[in-house]
Amino acid sequence: MKEEIRKEAMLMRKRIPHKQEKSEKIFQKIIQQERYQKAKGIALYKSLENEVSTDLLIDYSLSVGKRVYLPRVEDDHLSFYQIDSSTVYEKSSFSIEEPVPNENIMKENDVDFIIVPGVLFDSLNHRMGYGGGYYDRFLQNKKIYKIGVCFQEQQKEFIPVTKYDVMMDEVVTD
Repeated sequence: MKEEIRKEAMLMRKRIPHKQEKSEKIFQKIIQQERYQKAKGIALYKSLENEVSTDLLIDYSLSVGKRVYLPRVEDDHLSFYQIDSSTVYEKSSFSIEEPVPNENIMKENDVDFIIVPGVLFDSLNHRMGYGGGYYDRFLQNKKIYKIGVCFQEQQKEFIPVTKYDVMMDEVVTD
């Protein structure tokens, strides 16, 4: 059931119009938050074509002196590495640009919050990811503020969840 819902949601997301403009609205909402303005370090993701674009947030955060961390899949888990304007990326098996490993791996207190991608989110801040469980495993038992980002069309009243699905603290849409 979850797999069917995920597949339908990904097809629907491809058809969402004006993704760049909507991504810019989400970017504006995030940078206006007091939580963002006070943050010294943030973790995000390098967006894929149909996801909420994170390019503006990455560039802006670096330009205002925040520490920015991006994920890399290593075996069955995510590791986050600090990036800067000289960071070298390589494509993962999922076609995601990931930072080449460096000595600046994220430690527990390095970030104030994390921006999390998803296929669907619901009114209770539950998240449906891509099915690999990478973010759920990474976020399990972590005391970090979790912000899901999505287009309004990706929000539903309820989505099916399991005990392994980590809830977001907040979901930001256009």
